[in-house]
Amino acid sequence: MGDLERDALLVLPLFLHPTPQIRLTGAAGVEFRRLFSEGDGDETENEVDFAVRLGVVYEFEVGSYSVAPEFDVDFVGGDEIVLVYGVGFGLVF
Repeated sequence: MGDLERDALLVLPLFLHPTPQIRLTGAAGVEFRRLFSEGDGDETENEVDFAVRLGVVYEFEVGSYSVAPEFDVDFVGGDEIVLVYGVGFGLVF
């Protein structure tokens, strides 16, 4: 029995801006993972899988700052789906 852990996702993103506030993301790349085996030896095995990321961001300007909630879906190795969400903060200039 093992437990997978995501170590890194390396993708090349492409962005489409249908409006000044909305950014659509499409990305392809690889995910590096480690498989930890539960047992006497505590062995690890490295895995590399193909990954695709699709996402959307909506940017709100608040004075000279921006707040941008983001939602992404990662398709990894053809059989795993990972949901990613967060908020970005920035300066408007």
